[in-house]
Amino acid sequence: MRKLILFFLTLFALIIIISSQGVCFSIKIKDVAFVSDNFIRFKDIISKEISNKIPLTIKEIPILEISDYPQKFILKKDTLKKILSNNLPDTLINNCEIPDKIEIIKGKYILNKGKLFSLLMNFVKNNTSQMGGDIRLRDVVLPEYIILGKGEKIYIQVYGNNIKPGSNTVYFITLKDKKITKKRSGRFFLDVFKPVPCAKRPLNIGEPLTPDKIIFVKKNLAYLPKNLWDGKSGPYRIKVPIGAMQPITMERLEPLPVVSKGQKVKLVYEGKSIILRTIGRCLEDGNIGDFIKVLNIQSHRVVYAKVVDRETVKVE
Repeated sequence: MRKLILFFLTLFALIIIISSQGVCFSIKIKDVAFVSDNFIRFKDIISKEISNKIPLTIKEIPILEISDYPQKFILKKDTLKKILSNNLPDTLINNCEIPDKIEIIKGKYILNKGKLFSLLMNFVKNNTSQMGGDIRLRDVVLPEYIILGKGEKIYIQVYGNNIKPGSNTVYFITLKDKKITKKRSGRFFLDVFKPVPCAKRPLNIGEPLTPDKIIFVKKNLAYLPKNLWDGKSGPYRIKVPIGAMQPITMERLEPLPVVSKGQKVKLVYEGKSIILRTIGRCLEDGNIGDFIKVLNIQSHRVVYAKVVDRETVKVE
C-alpha cells in the first residue's frame, strides 16, 4: 500500500511538472509494438529515441490490460488516443504523433528485426572465419519478428548449408522437442574482399605459370568465379589466355607436363649390351611413363621414347 501511494504521489508530481512547463519535444508512437506481459505500458509504444527523454515513472504507466486479447491485434488511432487520454495528462498526449493504427504483438520472448540481425551477424561471423579477408553484409531482408513459445529454441541455416560470397538465403528455424514448429526465411548479400592471384601481364597459351607472372590484388569474391586458383598449387601452364590484372581461375590452367613440345631432352637408346645417348627434341607433351614422339637431332629420325624425367626420354 505504501508503494502504491508513493507511485501515485510521484506520478502526480510529474503531471504537474509536465502540465506547467509543457513538453518541448514530439513523442512518436510506433506502428508496431511488442509487449512481453499482460499490460501495454507507455514505454512499449514510444520510439526508442524519445524514450530516454521521458521520466521512468511515466514510461512504466500501464495504459491497457491485454490478458484477454489475441496474440496479435490492432488499435486504431481514435481508440489509442482515448486509451492514452484515460491514463496520461493532455499536455503529454498533445505532443504525441499517433499513427492511423498500431499493431500490438504479445509474447514472452519476441525476436524483433534488431535481435534477428544480431543473431545473423554472429552466425555469419562464426561460419566465415575460414574465408579470411574483409567480410561485409548488405541488402539484408529479415522477418519483421519471430515469437518464441514456451520451450522453443531458434537456430539459423543457410540454403545449401554453406555461406558463400554473394546472395544467400537464410532460414530462421524454431524447434521444440527437436521438431520444427516454425520456419521463416530471409536473405543477405555477403561481400568478401580478399587478395586473389591475378596475371601481372597478359599470359598466352602454353606459358608456364611462374611467380614472376603473378600479382595479388584485393577483389570482391562475390563477383568472381568460384574456382579461383589458390596461388600455390601447380605446376601449371596457361590453357586459355588471361588478360593483365584478371583473376586466374582453374579453367584457364592445365598441369604443366614433365616434358613439353619443342623442348630439348637427352635421348637414350638402351639395348642388351649397349647404351647410346644423343640430343632429341620433343614433338609432343608428356608426363613420366608416357611414350611420345621425339626427333633425333643428329639423325633427323622420329622415334617413340618413354619419358623418364624432366630431362630424359628413353627408346626401349
